[in-house]
Amino acid sequence: MVNLTVGSLCNISDVRRIAGINALQDISDGEIGSYIDDSTKEIYGDYGNPINVTYVMIESGTGSTLYDFTGNYEPVYNINRMTIGGDFNQEVPTGSVTNYLDNGFVDINLTYLESKNGKSIKFEYIPITYHLLAAYKSAADLLATSIITSDEDAEFGKLVRIKGKITKLMDDLKPKGAFNASTISNQDIRTQGYKFISQKHWSDLY
Repeated sequence: MVNLTVGSLCNISDVRRIAGINALQDISDGEIGSYIDDSTKEIYGDYGNPINVTYVMIESGTGSTLYDFTGNYEPVYNINRMTIGGDFNQEVPTGSVTNYLDNGFVDINLTYLESKNGKSIKFEYIPITYHLLAAYKSAADLLATSIITSDEDAEFGKLVRIKGKITKLMDDLKPKGAFNASTISNQDIRTQGYKFISQKHWSDLY
């Protein structure tokens, strides 16, 4: 069974909201959890591990403490881990970074940033597209079962709209090219398999 506590792609409230099912209706959290489990396994099977891994180089003296870890300030669902060091074996302390998930960047505490100048932070995060796909797939399966078991025609239109969303999300996930890690040089870390995100600090523009 896919672990739905650590690194889950969506949660029960997401599915209830999309499917239009409130907590008072006769569908348990356990039932919804099973749909989430199925959609998560399906996504892992279709796309591989959906967790993106990137790293950024910490630089003090740039005039900015903001770091884009997605490469384009893209929204993310969750940051599962942030680690630092040559082998990324140290967890970044909780109070050292403020996450802005809707915009795909973090604000690093100035004292921590200055103490780690020249080091790199690795981010393991779930892109928003995988989160939405898991939530919509789970909601669609839930509604499809509801229509079959209770013959609720009123839910059919909602299911069609959700399936349209799923098709759009799947189109967004089609491969658009590959990253060439050999172009990146950083003596502080092992780069294989990680995407380096260069930073454009506001101070660089002047």
